[in-house]
Amino acid sequence: RDSNGVGLGSLTTLHNATLTCASTINLNPNPVPDVLRGNGTIEGPVDNAGIIRPGFEEGDRIGRIAFGAPYTSGAGAFHGVVEIDVDGPGLADIDRLEVSSSVGLHGALRVRTRGSFVPANGYSQPFIIAGGGITGQFATLDLPPRFSVQYSTTLVRLRYCAADFNQDGVADSTDFFAYLDAFFGANLSADVDGNQVVNSTDFFAFLTAFFTGCP
Repeated sequence: RDSNGVGLGSLTTLHNATLTCASTINLNPNPVPDVLRGNGTIEGPVDNAGIIRPGFEEGDRIGRIAFGAPYTSGAGAFHGVVEIDVDGPGLADIDRLEVSSSVGLHGALRVRTRGSFVPANGYSQPFIIAGGGITGQFATLDLPPRFSVQYSTTLVRLRYCAADFNQDGVADSTDFFAYLDAFFGANLSADVDGNQVVNSTDFFAFLTAFFTGCP
């Protein structure tokens, strides 16, 4: 416990459980960031200056953490991290934070694709759902190639556009010339089909996606 509410331990795992607290639940950054992971429900306001990681490293990797009160990404000097995994095309294949109240965003987002999953052009799924609305945005994004993040009043979505090489959510000439540089430099970032080889298949796949645009 601290002066601002209740502090979790360095690692808190929810196994389809509910954690209830009348005070604000703080994930603290020091000396090692507190981590909240697993599947379950938090009943109480949350201030995340640590790491929230739905699901598990092994077994049921994709997870859902529900919040019954406001969620904030680090209201103080330290802003928390949200880590999201995705391993398929459906809503059940992406980690989610589902908040019945409001969400205040800041801090960092880290996204990983799992296994051999390569999304189709135009892939889009929400990973934060907020019944009470969303304010702010993530300050730092760590995303796989050609993914971007879209914000609306109640949703934050992960989106994939094969032609969005610079990950700004738009396919334009900047992406085209950046892709050419990567392709002729044999950089793996030009590997559109995800087979760890850069070849003509990737080049023509990028051209097709570029002239299709971002759905």
